[in-house]
Amino acid sequence: MKWARWRDADHDDASILPGDRGVLPERAGIDAPRLVGGQRQALKRAVAQTPGYCAERRHGEVMQALGRALAEDGRGAESTEALRRAVLAYHAAGDRARMAGALMDWGVALTGTGSFEEAVTAHQAALTLVRELADWRREGVVLTNLGVALSFAKRDQDAIAAFDAAVLLLTVAGVPAREAMALDGKGRVLARLGRIDEAVTALSAAVEGFRKAGDRRHEAQSLAFLGAALRRAGRAQDAELALEQAAAAYRVAGEGRLEAQVQSALAASRRPCPASAPQQGPQPGLGAETGPFPAMEPILRG
Repeated sequence: MKWARWRDADHDDASILPGDRGVLPERAGIDAPRLVGGQRQALKRAVAQTPGYCAERRHGEVMQALGRALAEDGRGAESTEALRRAVLAYHAAGDRARMAGALMDWGVALTGTGSFEEAVTAHQAALTLVRELADWRREGVVLTNLGVALSFAKRDQDAIAAFDAAVLLLTVAGVPAREAMALDGKGRVLARLGRIDEAVTALSAAVEGFRKAGDRRHEAQSLAFLGAALRRAGRAQDAELALEQAAAAYRVAGEGRLEAQVQSALAASRRPCPASAPQQGPQPGLGAETGPFPAMEPILRG
């Protein structure tokens, strides 16, 4: 996960507590990707200089920022341990709002390391806390991330239920990009289950949501999976159009490698495939959850 995406997601997000986001590395004046090379104490000193924070809360913020930086550095096990400590620190401080945020981060990190059932547990705990805060938007984000973890754990029906609940909440909250993430996840699970028509409907809605939000990268990603689903439905011309649009969107987003992968998939999609006997698995070149297109992603901090 790119540090810039952690940072941008945080700036895009409403604060858990109004006017008080906590001390993240950019606010402390520290380049977080470099702190994992031995600068943890510098971050701790910067946080300690901030007035008005109890020791446990400071410790939680240090651990949460460190966990994010470790995730950026690809050190998954250390990242999950730092975030676990952040959760415990916020719990000790009695700060349930920040604890919810740390649980969200922990669940994302656990998903990234393949600890899917543990990720499910973390997201379920976060869900309990955000419901106490009556924050529909954040609840929708947690449900989406829960759906991702459940999907990777192959708990498909539970994943679909989580995605459906997320869509309802995020529609009410008026956040089309987040709603589209949930629809994209649902579509992929439905495709894996062979419920192709439903998958096409969900993925088409995801494409429109990302397009409305101006998110070309995720629009391209949903278009690529939509093309795969349409191909399996025997709708070759529609599949080709979706893949062409995916390649164009990746080009606009500056994702040359992914554009090339879609172009390869497009070439494969032009090979004959009888509509009367659609394959149960993904077609060669058309992608699965693990490739060649990007795997399903959780929302980073909402």
